[in-house]
Amino acid sequence: MTKIKDSLLALTSYPDPTPDYIVDQAADFSKLMGARLSALIFVLNRSRVARTHSMGEWLIDVPGLIDEAVQQSATEATRLLAHFENVAKRRNVFEKSLSEQTSIFPSPDTIVSHARITT
Repeated sequence: MTKIKDSLLALTSYPDPTPDYIVDQAADFSKLMGARLSALIFVLNRSRVARTHSMGEWLIDVPGLIDEAVQQSATEATRLLAHFENVAKRRNVFEKSLSEQTSIFPSPDTIVSHARITT
């Protein structure tokens, strides 16, 4: 049986951030398996969320709503990565934290490419 050496936890920051208990359970699982744990979080990127030509005048302040969502994503990403690093280091499984800029729908290819990288 092959031993798991490295694990990758994909996290979301928007619209619903990954709950803290998921991070806790992933760290516990990695410790149980004797594996190192990395986290990959997706953060909204303004240029990937809205086209430039959609930023004109609106009945509803769509550009403002987009800016609010981007800020919320960045805030949650920072908070969640800090929680991950704290928990993973306490359990002695921390490997690294990764962050990727994304649109509303992160590409699974990004997760796969990070999962294939060996440390």
